[in-house]
Amino acid sequence: MNKTNSNLSMRWFYLSVGVIAMLFAGVLYAWSILKAPLTAEFGWGASELALNFTLAMSFFCIGGLLGAQLSKRVGHRFALIFAGALSVAGFLLTSCLRDTTVVMLYISYGVLAGLGIGIAYNVLIATVSAWFPDKKGLCSGCLMMGFGASALILGNVADALFKSTLGWRSAYAILGVAICVVLISAAFLLRKPSQETVLPQPKAKKTTKAEHFERQDYTSKQMLCRPSFWMAFFCISFLAAVGSSVISFAKDLALSVDAPEALAVSLVGVLSVCNGIGRILTGALFDSIGRRKTMLCANALTIWLQLLHC
Repeated sequence: MNKTNSNLSMRWFYLSVGVIAMLFAGVLYAWSILKAPLTAEFGWGASELALNFTLAMSFFCIGGLLGAQLSKRVGHRFALIFAGALSVAGFLLTSCLRDTTVVMLYISYGVLAGLGIGIAYNVLIATVSAWFPDKKGLCSGCLMMGFGASALILGNVADALFKSTLGWRSAYAILGVAICVVLISAAFLLRKPSQETVLPQPKAKKTTKAEHFERQDYTSKQMLCRPSFWMAFFCISFLAAVGSSVISFAKDLALSVDAPEALAVSLVGVLSVCNGIGRILTGALFDSIGRRKTMLCANALTIWLQLLHC
């Protein structure tokens, strides 16, 4: 097997590793399940716990920026190890909370866990996607599917652990250690393609030419000066706000209409599965019909579904 063929086979292995790592990192999305024992233990209200998820998502975004810089300066391996250390620290500190204010939860889960998972998210996507210049949409879709599906898999595992003799404290500790182990393992298993690596390149398409993609790299300062960046920033911010709100209160919304608790937990999983499937489908569409048509199809479908509920 020559070097090129070896690289082509290994990239699918790296994608598999990335999906598994994203699956464990995505436990952040299972907050509507993870917060349940905290209400019973400390009596914290919905608004206080909602603020914690807001902080977690905020530091998740900050972690993404930090992860890009860490990966660039010290490499993806150190960045993922650092992300694993922050994540396990956040979950372990949360499991140790006793007779304290909600501020400590904000620091442990909101800041530390959110920051660590944010770093891992960015580094994993950048490292694995580098192997798929010809299938960027499909690759990122698979990775984000793993992240979104975590609420179904790890969310149900966490719920089962909460109800077992182990209790919620041990469940948080187990989840934190598992995330750390998986991220550190990914740090040593993943590689970036070298300059000598020959990878398939995307085929030129009429849709791609019509969209006038700019084949140019920009510095951070130059990027911030471009209107296109801010248009994308605000668009994604609004979309993320809606999605995060639903994710944070998914279980509560189901319980509010008198759904059984078991069904409410399952519905959180269904939400995450559909979230993941949507990412793969839009990624595949992006590769085949281009960015503009994919965005138009996704937005039109979303508006149509919203109108059906009116």
